[in-house]
Amino acid sequence: MGYSRWDSNSAVYSNYFSSRSTMSREEIFKQSGMDPDMNPKGVEFREARDSEDNPRTIPIIIGLDQTGSMGRISHYMVTTGLKTMMEEILNRNTIQDPTVCIMAIGDAECREEAPLQVGQFESDIVMTKWLESIYLEGLGGGNNSESYDLPHYFAAYHTKTDAFEKRDEKGVIITIGDEEPRHILTKRAIKNYIGDDVAEDIRFNDLLVASGQMYKPFHITIAEGHYASRNLDRVKTAWQDYLGEQALVLKDHRKIAELIVSLLEREAGRDINEIINSWDAATAAAIAEAYGRPPRRIRA
Repeated sequence: MGYSRWDSNSAVYSNYFSSRSTMSREEIFKQSGMDPDMNPKGVEFREARDSEDNPRTIPIIIGLDQTGSMGRISHYMVTTGLKTMMEEILNRNTIQDPTVCIMAIGDAECREEAPLQVGQFESDIVMTKWLESIYLEGLGGGNNSESYDLPHYFAAYHTKTDAFEKRDEKGVIITIGDEEPRHILTKRAIKNYIGDDVAEDIRFNDLLVASGQMYKPFHITIAEGHYASRNLDRVKTAWQDYLGEQALVLKDHRKIAELIVSLLEREAGRDINEIINSWDAATAAAIAEAYGRPPRRIRA
């Protein structure tokens, strides 16, 4: 998948984002169940391949929590975030040929219908098809965690990328939500929602090692979320125990795109202070806080 390039100058793009910018969550996400095309059960692989238009692809997996209050982040990505993210990645030459796989995350331990939803890797406006196909089940339970482990299992065992196979280059996997990671992925959940028979439950640490062969992991905690707003220190510590400085906290979900671009730029070797100061004042403050740094403004 992903054989065309992102083109913000195209009328198709401008018309799409113009039409979505004022639409409500309910107007965009009308699904009453999981889209069959996003059902990961029985999927052998999602593939991120090079093409004439994208000769050196770098895969980016973005997993969006769709439980409870976190439905806002899928809505933001459709109306604003995806456009901002892709334009900034390309305008800043952060990644020459990005290809993005959208996933949605729920709660497998609450027996949801769709605790994992998986799109294809795309490099053009077809990404929006997968975003709009997300089923906002909106459930979750009172167990203080969501199935952030399922995207890592799928990435490790059900994706193939030319970046890794041809060039030994890693992509990134970014999960976004407001709760703690789950420490164990059960073999029951893997069987029920992905279809694989595994011998035993898998520790999250081991999943991070497995997915880490092809993807560098990040997590963005959305502090506005219902759970994180009341337990932020607990959530932050839980994620940092697994990911260290790759676990970030964002106070304003409307800056998700800029934070993703910033972490990609940092992975490309750019100085974090230069990255922070490349944004407008409000965005710079949000990115600096996410990285635990004072917002130093070098340029006007």
